Amino acid sequence: VLIPVDGSPSSEHAAKLGLALAQQLDATVVFVTVSAFKPYLVKPEDYAAFSAPQTLLNRWESQAKQKYVLANTILVLKERALVVETLLDLCRSENCDLIVLGTGDHKGLSKVLLGTVAERTARLAQVPVLLVRDNDSQLSWIKNILLATDGSSYSSLALEHADSIANRLDAKLTILNVAPNIDQLPLGFGRAWMFSDVTPIQKQLDNYIAELKANGNELLDQSRKQCQSTHVSTLLKEGRHRLSSEVISEVANEINADLIVMGTHGYTGLRKFLLGSVASEVAHSAKQPVLLVRNLKSIKS
Repeated sequence: VLIPVDGSPSSEHAAKLGLALAQQLDATVVFVTVSAFKPYLVKPEDYAAFSAPQTLLNRWESQAKQKYVLANTILVLKERALVVETLLDLCRSENCDLIVLGTGDHKGLSKVLLGTVAERTARLAQVPVLLVRDNDSQLSWIKNILLATDGSSYSSLALEHADSIANRLDAKLTILNVAPNIDQLPLGFGRAWMFSDVTPIQKQLDNYIAELKANGNELLDQSRKQCQSTHVSTLLKEGRHRLSSEVISEVANEINADLIVMGTHGYTGLRKFLLGSVASEVAHSAKQPVLLVRNLKSIKS
């Protein structure tokens, strides 16, 4: 488990959860700090020996030992720190299976244009990324997992991870499918409802929603059969006029979920801006940690 730390509140909370999860899964932890330095002010070897980043790493290594978790520490010093690229390189070189990152509350234009280390890492990493918000400091044991699925290849891989974690931790797994909201109708409906009798349109709409619900129930039944864990339940929700991300966050709160697991397509740039991402929206709005699983095999160039 790769856990970047920088001393910020979100980083501290993420490290606590990552360490607790590693203890539960009997995993090795790699704590890493990426820091820039000015070579004309201090020598790299002196910086590494006496700097605050090294002290921070030593503290987390000590906490890991107290929990009997095998841990390594890495301090990366660069004149110009490229944090995301460095983390991804370390993830590959250290053979990590998971990255645990704290995420802050970026809003407005900075969120759209600049993004964050957590968001970029989640989009580019070849392993699952667990995003932890500042309010997760009290979470130390995962007992209740929510998986949101839509039947895509991204969701299928997320199901495998959610089921595996639930099985290892003997946790409850709830599989959720959200029928799309009624604003996302087939183009064949057009704007007819604005100029004609709405009765036939309403009948078409009812039939369409019934079909979505039937498909959702079939998907949930198939997903449940694929699970190896013991405590599995399914839940179908209608989006109606709400966004799917809003429904997922609402359900997570209702069932007291400790963790949300979702597949993500990992789109970047303009494509992500135009198409949006339910997983990204949940990661921003949910109070719970969100595990994003990216299916690289299904991504087309």
